[in-house]
Amino acid sequence: MNIESMALQQYEFWYKQKVSPNLTHEEKMSLAKRISEASLKKPIYLTNLKYPLEDFPEIAPFSSLEQFSGMQLWAVFTEIMRELGVPVNSASELYLTTKSIKSK
Repeated sequence: MNIESMALQQYEFWYKQKVSPNLTHEEKMSLAKRISEASLKKPIYLTNLKYPLEDFPEIAPFSSLEQFSGMQLWAVFTEIMRELGVPVNSASELYLTTKSIKSK
């Protein structure tokens, strides 16, 4: 397991333990939509992009960092999709799959 997938697992855990129980369904839907829109502009899961906390006010109170990373937002997005019943692998599994495809 590489450092990126370990970080994604930590973000997934953070979302499940600290964020998800404190968000309404509507807040999760709004958050997922904004993360999706951000990922259309740049592939957030493959870069070191940073996003201001103000861009995602629903989850900002649960962060001890000054900015969100793209990887953190990707982990949040995939966990929201899983909660909604969308069949998707975890962000860390998707990351490893993407890395292996790109290396071929």
